[in-house]
Amino acid sequence: RPSPDMMFRRLSQALLSRTRLAPFAVVGGFGCVASFSALAEGKKDWKVFIDLQCPYSKTCYNNLPEIKSKFGGEYTFSVHVTTLPFHPNAFAAHCALKAVESAAPHLRGMYIGALYENQERFMNKATEGCTRGQVLEIFADIAEEAGVFSSKNYGYFATPLSRENFLKLCGDWSKVTYPAFTEYKEAGGLGVFGTPKHVIDGKLIPDTESSWTSADWAKVLK
Repeated sequence: RPSPDMMFRRLSQALLSRTRLAPFAVVGGFGCVASFSALAEGKKDWKVFIDLQCPYSKTCYNNLPEIKSKFGGEYTFSVHVTTLPFHPNAFAAHCALKAVESAAPHLRGMYIGALYENQERFMNKATEGCTRGQVLEIFADIAEEAGVFSSKNYGYFATPLSRENFLKLCGDWSKVTYPAFTEYKEAGGLGVFGTPKHVIDGKLIPDTESSWTSADWAKVLK
């Protein structure tokens, strides 16, 4: 007899097939966790690539709601995470995000925001001499303070992600490490080797600035 999880997956696949919706990917920001191509019909795709330890990515991410409010009618926005080699805690942060994403995808945007709000806590200077386990404890603290482990942020029948399971997931190859690596490779495949970067309608936009608002983007997109 199939498990409840398997039954849910089969039902989801059936609904997707019946409504002709393309498979979804957990790539959203701004509290959004899924982007359906059917809902984006007639719009161009705008992918934003960020590094969770990058201060410039933080500036860009904080500007995205204003940019989206201006251009949301023309573009479908999605946020993707990559890592830069000179940010030693960036991949651990990416894995922490994937751990949240795998268990509570609806909290993805909230956790990205919390990571940026607390970015100084896992910068190089703050974590000098820390082991990987100690760094992951910092990400667990941030998740706990943001409410990721709180039952208030889950449905009535959902089991909240616990701190213990979060830390276990951070080292899970199939659910966390490999998906994070796959997202990193996607960025490289699009020519993204720095952050923040923007890929619009399949094309990497050169010479962008993290501080740009909708007014700056209007000049580029005209």
